[in-house]
Amino acid sequence: MKSKAAAFIRRHGMIPPRAKVLCAVSGGADSIAMLHLLLELGYDVECAHFNHMIRGAESDRDEEFVRARCEMLGVPFTAGRGDVPAFARERGMGTEEAARVMRYGFLEETALARSCARIATAHNAADNAETVILNLIRGTGLRGMCGIAPVRGNIIRPMLCLDRPEIEGWLREKGISFVTDSTNLTEDYARNRVRARVIAPLRELAPGFAEKALAACESMRADSELIESMVPQRPDGQIASEELLALPEPVAARLIMRLAPGAGRAHVEAVMALARPDKPHGRLDLPGCTVTKQFGTLRFGAQERAVPEDVRLVPGGTVRWGRYEVSLAEGAAAPQKGLLCFKTAAICGNITVGSRREGDRLRQRGRGVTKTLKKLFSEARIEPDERALVPVLRDGAGVVGVLGFGEDERAAAVCGERAFIVKFEKTGGGTL
Repeated sequence: MKSKAAAFIRRHGMIPPRAKVLCAVSGGADSIAMLHLLLELGYDVECAHFNHMIRGAESDRDEEFVRARCEMLGVPFTAGRGDVPAFARERGMGTEEAARVMRYGFLEETALARSCARIATAHNAADNAETVILNLIRGTGLRGMCGIAPVRGNIIRPMLCLDRPEIEGWLREKGISFVTDSTNLTEDYARNRVRARVIAPLRELAPGFAEKALAACESMRADSELIESMVPQRPDGQIASEELLALPEPVAARLIMRLAPGAGRAHVEAVMALARPDKPHGRLDLPGCTVTKQFGTLRFGAQERAVPEDVRLVPGGTVRWGRYEVSLAEGAAAPQKGLLCFKTAAICGNITVGSRREGDRLRQRGRGVTKTLKKLFSEARIEPDERALVPVLRDGAGVVGVLGFGEDERAAAVCGERAFIVKFEKTGGGTL
């Protein structure tokens, strides 16, 4: 087993020369075996144990067991603990997910504090097989069938090539004791049920099943990495519909999931349907992402922002509206970028700044034609999810001006005329 693990570590380049490794040790067979194995292989190791405070006295027993083992081996030991049930309730998580989040957070902090370049977890070949089965049950693609990665960032899994019976046999042979988590003996968790009801029969049907599953996962991971390397880079979150449709289906799906990380298979199919030529415009709301199609281009962005409410402008005052600081003054009209000037005598009541409303129209000075703002925004190629953020000025009779499109002919002031002057500045600075 020792030579097998050593070869696996070398093949995946898990531990750089002279690097210190932080072993995540629960006290169970797998992690205890990993601690002893890495020591025998001559690596510089430290130990970290996280007490999940789920099993009461048994959790405390595990912590003390690992502490004592490290004292015996002369291995530096760091313990952490957290109230997993309380953390899960506060964040609406399942217990298993909450435990994983807290545990990995503790391990990362400890590795940084102890100058450990790698964090070793004791996932084995059986754990990998269970993960693949669980992913398959939930409905997965190629990535889910790749199982547990041997290396993920600074996380390494040196025991992944070893099956659980093999590990336990090695511990018995060496007379090394370990503790057993009582929750692993119940079927309260999905993984435990898969272990008892699926993996056990498969072991009988196909001896060496876990190792064969690991080999299959490594082959699929190579395929997955090849597909991933073919995905075009789109840091601006945009791609032409034609280009997306021309990509091989697996590559297109990966690109969509990269641009919309919460997307599943159904979402991918919806985006591909939106990209078809028979849909010139459209919009999709995906988990945490909005996809809009305009003029043959798909744009992936954050969920639509809240539309700012209408705000009344007061002479001499400044208000915040959306991404702008908007001020109103009275004086001689001097049309320039970032200013809209309205004849004082032409304004009915108060001037307000707000978003476009359905049916809003503007008759731009000198154009001799009245158009809806919807048409003007479309002609200017303003994206649908940006249109509500374009400032529209109104008085009691209707639209008097739109930033970027000018004043309505009804209220437009000529240079030098007594006027209400509205000035726009982006909140980050600079007059428009």
